[in-house]
Amino acid sequence: MDVLELYRRTGALLEGHFLLRSGLHSPIFLQSAALLQHPLYAEAVGEALGKLFEDEKVDFVIGPALGGWCSPSWWPRPWGPGPSSPRRMGKGA
Repeated sequence: MDVLELYRRTGALLEGHFLLRSGLHSPIFLQSAALLQHPLYAEAVGEALGKLFEDEKVDFVIGPALGGWCSPSWWPRPWGPGPSSPRRMGKGA
């Protein structure tokens, strides 16, 4: 499925004139939080994103605690098991 179509279906693709935090202007804005409310769509977008890297040797994926891409919550299943909970590493762990 077309990723932009999923954003449209969920109302997460906004069209107009947007001033981004970077100071740049854009005719579209992807409101990923709206799409992430739909687990099946979020999984489809995560898999589409994963396919972009299927020829790469990926050891791990890091994502923010909430929202945004790349969300490790929807790790593409063909790549093996999904992520585990974050763990503190190093001194004092």
